[in-house]
Amino acid sequence: MKLEITSLLAFLWFTKKPIFYNILSYVKSYEIAEDLLQETFVNFLKNLKKFDKNKSVLAYLMVLSKNLSLDYLKKNKEIISEDNELDLAINNS
Repeated sequence: MKLEITSLLAFLWFTKKPIFYNILSYVKSYEIAEDLLQETFVNFLKNLKKFDKNKSVLAYLMVLSKNLSLDYLKKNKEIISEDNELDLAINNS
């Protein structure tokens, strides 16, 4: 059990940086990227039994993080649009 935890921590350490920057390239916010990074690893661990062990784990995590980032942007599109409209109204008054 201890070896498994050590292996998992090592895996997380070596993969978190490229995944974080993948997420950041979409959301442009360090705080949001950190949240989505955590969500990426949680989703991966929840679905670990479904993962095809013949596939690249890093590639899988990159696609998962991209999808979570795009989902986040879709959900928050209305909020961003409303903020931009408010900024335009304030700047034009």
